[in-house]
Amino acid sequence: MRSIVHMVLGLVFAAALVGPAQSKSFANTYVSFDMPNDWQCVLEETEYVCKPPAGPDGKYSMIAILTAKEVGPMDSPQLYIQHLQDDVGTTAGVETVRAPKSTLIGQVIWLDAIYLNSEVKNYQTRYLARTEGNLGVLVTFSAHLSVANQAQAISDQIAKSVQVNSYRARPELQEDGH
Repeated sequence: MRSIVHMVLGLVFAAALVGPAQSKSFANTYVSFDMPNDWQCVLEETEYVCKPPAGPDGKYSMIAILTAKEVGPMDSPQLYIQHLQDDVGTTAGVETVRAPKSTLIGQVIWLDAIYLNSEVKNYQTRYLARTEGNLGVLVTFSAHLSVANQAQAISDQIAKSVQVNSYRARPELQEDGH
């Protein structure tokens, strides 16, 4: 039986914390990426939620989620684009800020789209997706309109640092059992 591995990381930022910060690495068996030093990660059922300290009002103005899974028949750039255009982009109240397109971030091409109100009202959500080997990676960044410009820089920084570490995607990483 083919097992599907889901890993969801919630990364929540307060508006006061979206400026430049030192970073530390987060890694599991499948992926790794860099995040600001003050973030804490907690496993919540099947999701890792990572967040900095809350703002004075206890609220967060930005949320980032990273998901990695083994690719299936519905995981291809063309189907990701179709889903974003047909399902997300046509939902009542959702506005297309940037239609899905290929974007070079670091040295990797990501499918990249931004929608307003697709996840949370008054928040822009940036969707970044790619496949590598047998793994698919989806990163979403939802940011309140008041911090949307800072969200772009932070999402680029994290996307540049994403590394696929799994032998399922990169057989050269598998140790020789002989």
